[in-house]
Amino acid sequence: MARNATADLELSVDCYATFERVNAYVPWLTFNSTTRPTKRQVLTVFTRDSFDIMNGILAEMGYVTPVPSTVNSTTTGILGKIHALDVAAQVDIATRGGNAQVSAQGAALQEQRNLLWQSFQRGQIAITDATREGAYRLRPAEQKPKSRFYVVDGNEQDPVFTRDKKF
Repeated sequence: MARNATADLELSVDCYATFERVNAYVPWLTFNSTTRPTKRQVLTVFTRDSFDIMNGILAEMGYVTPVPSTVNSTTTGILGKIHALDVAAQVDIATRGGNAQVSAQGAALQEQRNLLWQSFQRGQIAITDATREGAYRLRPAEQKPKSRFYVVDGNEQDPVFTRDKKF
């Protein structure tokens, strides 16, 4: 399983980001049992929802989810950063009454998260040590069609196209 973000609470929420990492992205906010959102809400609702969405996207890309924390630290670092940015942006927006327009910081966090996801989905950031299985959609960086033309007795035949990846 992935890392447990709630070592200091009696909850069980597995995720890629730790609470401390999320809190580091929103140092202007404090979370405890009396704040809105509470620390428990940050750890359960926001963190779990984001984790589930990330796993859905990763599964669509062919990765076995959840990606275990035992894989390369670069992989868990990339996923942890994306996850923490997402949760921090959601929490920042929630503390401001749900109005995304109010928080420039929340918008900046979302933009950073979006740029990382886009780079990851295009294959510019790779998590090569995470397991992939079954049929999955190829990222643009993996779509490298090859072609060759056959000439038999001076007559050009129909072209033949192949891919580097197996389906």
